[in-house]
Amino acid sequence: MYNIKNGLDYQKKRAKRKDTSDEKFLTAVVNFLIMALIVFCIVKAMNAAGERFGRKEEKEPDTKECPYCKSKIAIA
Repeated sequence: MYNIKNGLDYQKKRAKRKDTSDEKFLTAVVNFLIMALIVFCIVKAMNAAGERFGRKEEKEPDTKECPYCKSKIAIA
């Protein structure tokens, strides 16, 4: 066991002093939110650029030409 002399005085001093663990936590949360916002904006811009400048998907034809009679036939 730990033997701390004047343990009650130590606890009073610790309670009175400014504890920075709460400030560190809040700083970490704010930094996380800022980084999340930056990543969100980058991903959103990349998606918009991809839609604007990306490949256009060609839709598949719904009819084809018969090689024998040369008429158009619906693809099922």
